[in-house]
Order: sequence, then structure tokens, then C-alpha cells
Amino acid sequence: MKEQCQQVRLESYLDDELGQEQKRQVEEHLIDCAACRDQVQLLRLQADVLRDEIAQVADGIDFAGFEDRVLAGVRAARPPSWAESSVFWLRGFLRQYRAVWVTSLVTAAVLLAVLVPWLAGAPAGPGPDLRTAQVDNEAIIDAMEYTGDRSMVFTVSKNNTTVIWLYDFDQVDPAAAEGDAI
Repeated sequence: MKEQCQQVRLESYLDDELGQEQKRQVEEHLIDCAACRDQVQLLRLQADVLRDEIAQVADGIDFAGFEDRVLAGVRAARPPSWAESSVFWLRGFLRQYRAVWVTSLVTAAVLLAVLVPWLAGAPAGPGPDLRTAQVDNEAIIDAMEYTGDRSMVFTVSKNNTTVIWLYDFDQVDPAAAEGDAI
């Protein structure tokens, strides 16, 4: 067989599954290719034999009263209980909407992981009345590091704070580089 014969979809052609353009291409190919024409004829013969065998088996089966037997079986079957129906529905729902509920559960877990610690640290009631509260503005610096021309690090243990102070001398006018200008 030629290389292009490997690309021809003869079974799809015989089952009438091809579009108009693909069908036309296969028919044009069959005009020029004897091997593919033989293959189509062989496939048609196989389909005819299979159809005949199925028809013979079906002719031997007695379908008299089949509908009555099926309807009697349906009537005799008990309806599923509420629990069975619920389990069946839940399985179908979880299977069909798996991406939705998995995403929802992950989102809920992340929100809980973030919100619970945040809410646990928040005061339970209203905050202090700032009009009468005494404010302690005194900061006691426990340690101070001078780390070069552009930065300093202060550590205050009273409120567990570390301040990193960065200078940007490139933005300061050199003539005004005194006191508050820095």
C-alpha cells in the first residue's frame, strides 16, 4: 500500500461518519487505488456476514410477551428508599461536580487557615477609648546596628519591633544634605 493509503479512513467512510469534503477525498482516492477498493469490498462483505449472523440469532429468539414481562418487572420493583435515593444523588453530584466542590473545599480551608488566626488576634469587644487612654510614646532601643552608609537597624524588645531604616542619598540635594533633609 502507498503512504497516502495509510491516511484513508475506509471504515469511517463505510459507516458514513465523514464530512462532505473528507468523503469526496476518499472517493477520489478509491478511483486511483485498487488496494483500497479491494479493502472496501472486503469490509462490506464482513459487514454483510455480521449482519446476517445477527439477524439469524434474532430470528431464533421469541419476543412474544417481551413487553409485558418487562412492564411486570418494572411494576414489581420497589421504589428506592429515601436513603438510597439520597446516596445515589450524592454520588452523582460529587462525581459530576468534582472540580467545583474540590475547589470550594480548598478555598474554605485556605480562608479558615487565614481568618481563624487573624480573628483570634482581634479584640473580642470594642477597642479602647482613645480619648481617655494613656499612650506610652517612649521607645527604648535595645540594640542599634549601623550597617553602612545607607541603613541602620533598631530593635525594641518592649513591643517586639525591629525597624530597618534605609537612606537614599541619591534623592537628596547635596547642598541640603543636613539634618531633616536626610
